[in-house]
Amino acid sequence: VDTSPPLLLTGGAGVYTASVSFNSLPRDALLDTGSPMTWFSLAPGDAALPTHGMTDGDTYDDGQSFAGLFRYGTLGVAGLEVPDCGACIVSHAVKYATRAVLGLSLRRGRPFKIRGVPHPGDVGYRLADLLRGRDVLSLSLDREQAHSPSEQGVGPSSVLFGKLHLPSERYEWTRPIPKGEHDWVVELQLSAFGPGGESSPRPYKTLVDTGCSHFKANARLGAALRDAWGFQLANGECPERSSLRGCGVRVRVGGAEFDVAAQDLVLKVDPDVEDGGRQCNRITVCGDAVTKGKGEHEAVFGMAILAAWESVAWDFAERRVGFAARHAKCAN
Repeated sequence: VDTSPPLLLTGGAGVYTASVSFNSLPRDALLDTGSPMTWFSLAPGDAALPTHGMTDGDTYDDGQSFAGLFRYGTLGVAGLEVPDCGACIVSHAVKYATRAVLGLSLRRGRPFKIRGVPHPGDVGYRLADLLRGRDVLSLSLDREQAHSPSEQGVGPSSVLFGKLHLPSERYEWTRPIPKGEHDWVVELQLSAFGPGGESSPRPYKTLVDTGCSHFKANARLGAALRDAWGFQLANGECPERSSLRGCGVRVRVGGAEFDVAAQDLVLKVDPDVEDGGRQCNRITVCGDAVTKGKGEHEAVFGMAILAAWESVAWDFAERRVGFAARHAKCAN
């Protein structure tokens, strides 16, 4: 298979799923570049699949530990089939009330082990084998869909396996992630601008994570946002979108600058409110470091901020992330 058809995304408000299959059954999966693991909620027929059990105290070679049950079946995604795919089967919704998570972190660049035994559950790695070296993942988020309730219809936002949404020269690429690193953490020059002026651009270790809905900032970046925008960002509180006019985040990648409007990080509709009458803040200010697993990073680019670009791409072979400018104006 040289390429696969676009995998349309269902959802909005920073949370998206795609239709995949496991054990010949359709599943709505969160595609997660921030996780190495693939999870499915228990479905009819799963109990008959071959298993490998883990109990409390079992650990991965990198020290992670949890209890679960791995089963091996055929994964179907975007017209591709991965036989003998190892997935953790759980008896409850696994994230954002979804029924599945497809892990696509850089950790899949080498098969991981459980207690020294090679484990074939590295889905992204095995998908790459089917794509004959066209080892890229490309995302394109529709701006209108991004500000819609998460239960809205399918597409036009989409993911491509083995192909870019745009010509490669349209993307500005980060420096390669060092070998031995397992997450999509890249160094980006970030600054905040607004009525209070513009902060000095500084490098921030940034996790580019499709499994996260928010733009997350550590304390230092949060202080820059506060000073430039003119108010304290309180987690759990939502500023009025109108108060963010003229505010934003400036992102420098390669030789290009991209401006992300702060208004785009406050969604027009809160998916957690039945009448949709409340706006929804997708900006989170954390402590000194935003920690995930064993690695540390200072910012997270989740789906809310990734919608600022026409396309974002993860290049597994070159271990880098690409950002392609969106020519349309920011949302009002």
